Amino acid sequence: MKLNFKASNIAKAEQRFGIKLFPALQNLSVQDGENANIGIIDVLFLWCAGGGDEESFDTEVDKDIEQVMLDIMAGLNNAGFLGMKGKLNMEEAKKELRGLTKKS
Repeated sequence: MKLNFKASNIAKAEQRFGIKLFPALQNLSVQDGENANIGIIDVLFLWCAGGGDEESFDTEVDKDIEQVMLDIMAGLNNAGFLGMKGKLNMEEAKKELRGLTKKS
């Protein structure tokens, strides 16, 4: 799913979930698979911050949570507000997510 991380979607999600975007992004960054500090609430928040809804989140997570997280990262990269230095390395993220989900 293509997510749309625009300011109004992010603000609505922050207000609704009581979670701020940048701390959630920090939780999303996986260092070595062992130090991951992301929970499902963070993933749901980011999904909704990208314009998704809970129903589509549940459907997509049931199919493939790894793909949900990759969709979130792609949406964040496409949003542009992270700047060039803030861009997420999608190939590295895929490797780290595979390792993380295999351990779960």
